[in-house]
Amino acid sequence: GGECTSMAALKEVLEALDERDVALAQSALLLGIASNSFQEDPGPGDYLIRQVVGVVVKDGAFVIGDVLKPGQRFRFHIRDRDAAVAEAEALFSSYKRERLEAMMSGKPSNGASGVVMFACSGRGRALYGEPNYDSRMAYLSTGVPVAGMFCNGEVGPVGQQTHLHGFTSVFGVFRQRG
Repeated sequence: GGECTSMAALKEVLEALDERDVALAQSALLLGIASNSFQEDPGPGDYLIRQVVGVVVKDGAFVIGDVLKPGQRFRFHIRDRDAAVAEAEALFSSYKRERLEAMMSGKPSNGASGVVMFACSGRGRALYGEPNYDSRMAYLSTGVPVAGMFCNGEVGPVGQQTHLHGFTSVFGVFRQRG
């Protein structure tokens, strides 16, 4: 076989989607760049998400807010409520599990004393259909006050590197030393 263009790959993905997801892809298509192209099965937190801002039809290519290197792995994503809820639940469940394991093992560990949140302005009521979803999840998971703001670009990690993100929420958990 020959080269597979990004457009051909998208066509293949769209053909496998249901009507709801095809409709979402028309207005909320994103491209996730794998933080490690050699990782066999990247998970949700292993992709740097970029908005598709245009198409170069004659080349079968997309214009995104980043530079891809030859051979770099990417995956199409659709921004929707269900995916955002699932990712938030996984993140905060992981946090609670780590805290519980530390308490049960007797390891000295200070709980959270505060949380700061930087959320994309494209989230909130526009994404979830209700206000304060991300901050409420953070509060329910940590039991401490949450402060933050809406942004148009959030700084946070993917893999071992820090990036400027879009369409995400970044949380910082403060703990007392000790």
